[in-house]
Amino acid sequence: MTDADQLTRLSDAMLAAFGPDGEYDDAVYAAAAAETFDTACGGQLLMAWARVLAVTHARTENPLQQPLQRLEGHLDHEARDLVRRNGRLLVNTARVADDIELAQCWLAIMDRLDDHALTWLSWTTAAATAPVLRPLGGLDRYAAALDVVQTAARNRHADAAFCDAGAVAAALAAVAAGAQDAAARYLALSDLRSTLSVLLALVPGLLRGRTTALVLDPDGTPHAVADPSDPDVQRINAVIAAAAAGDLASALATIRTLTGGPDDVRQLTWNLALSLGTRLGEVFSSHERERTT
Repeated sequence: MTDADQLTRLSDAMLAAFGPDGEYDDAVYAAAAAETFDTACGGQLLMAWARVLAVTHARTENPLQQPLQRLEGHLDHEARDLVRRNGRLLVNTARVADDIELAQCWLAIMDRLDDHALTWLSWTTAAATAPVLRPLGGLDRYAAALDVVQTAARNRHADAAFCDAGAVAAALAAVAAGAQDAAARYLALSDLRSTLSVLLALVPGLLRGRTTALVLDPDGTPHAVADPSDPDVQRINAVIAAAAAGDLASALATIRTLTGGPDDVRQLTWNLALSLGTRLGEVFSSHERERTT
């Protein structure tokens, strides 16, 4: 088992304690947390979760705020404030820092907090991360999507900050898992120009040979390609075809012909994300079948 596989397994085990409707199983969490910290993976896991929280929340948000409210009967105000400040520091550092700087931040937090506070910081971070990773298909799928996004952006010289790339990766993982509402939320977090640049960089690798956009059923389920006689669809398909052939200049030229301004560009961005995320889901499913056979 690789280190990444181990981290994914431990993440799944700890987050399984938090149900989709707010239920919580302390025995499940305690057993998984004990194994995680016994294997010295606790810091790695908290840093990985901090990266996820950083890209799925606006800079002005504190993703730990709601879980902290559940601790009112367990921690006094001063202790909760200590957990809040250090948790937010870890997430904010994860937005902008490389792995070494993030690890240094975590070591500094460990020096400041006693074991009791660290225990509650871990719990609070887990409680904040569980509802985020659930619609993304788990830590492994998000990490795989992020790797695809960052590799494509680097290869195509698409300028993307970590949070923009991470938000796109989260959106694509959500589409792949059938969570379109979450996907739309995460796409809206990043700069529109940067998002479109990253999505176009992904087209040659994921949509090669596919030159038609997808459309949705009323319930949000992708079911077919869009009507090719629709002029808007023709422009979208032209963008996908040009980008799939590696001709980003033609793709961008077509985008400039969109007459509806930012709203048209947002619709194009959504269609690209939907098509790319659906294809990524197919890739994920194929790899997962190969691992089990």
